[in-house]
Amino acid sequence: GVNLRLELYTPEELARIVTRSATILGMDIDPAGTMTRYPVLVALGNLDSLTIEENGETTTYVLTRTERVAPNNDLMCDEEGNLLYDVSCTRNGEPFDYAVFEAAYTQLMLTSAAGVLPEDAVIDASAHTRYTFRDVDGTTHTVELATFEAFHDAVAIDGQQVFYIPKGGFQLNFD
Repeated sequence: GVNLRLELYTPEELARIVTRSATILGMDIDPAGTMTRYPVLVALGNLDSLTIEENGETTTYVLTRTERVAPNNDLMCDEEGNLLYDVSCTRNGEPFDYAVFEAAYTQLMLTSAAGVLPEDAVIDASAHTRYTFRDVDGTTHTVELATFEAFHDAVAIDGQQVFYIPKGGFQLNFD
């Protein structure tokens, strides 16, 4: 079999790559404008844990994958030969319905930025909400929200503030 692993670039690495490529091609390009407008950088299939710090409280979701085993004790695979897993979830160490988490996380992944922060924007407020995503190989990404103005929050991805979203527009919603 072949073992493949996807390594995502950090926002800083991506900005360097885009800027260098644009220079080679003789183009004037804004790296922030080329970065993903979706703040969630970890696909659900690669997520190991998600920690949310908000209002002085911390909530941690941990996903555990267990290989499926057939009655004959062979590992089960899909039609393409990929191992199948059963996934369970805990919230602060207590069992939590994975299907509910999966639906909420999928919605969170679809959250997109409302716009790029103006170049002269100064975000003095500290983050009021921090999401820390850890993938299965231990890589972490953070998404921090800080007040931008009355109706929007600034979004910092791995420490780089580039976007804004409507207040309340980025949250793990279980409704």
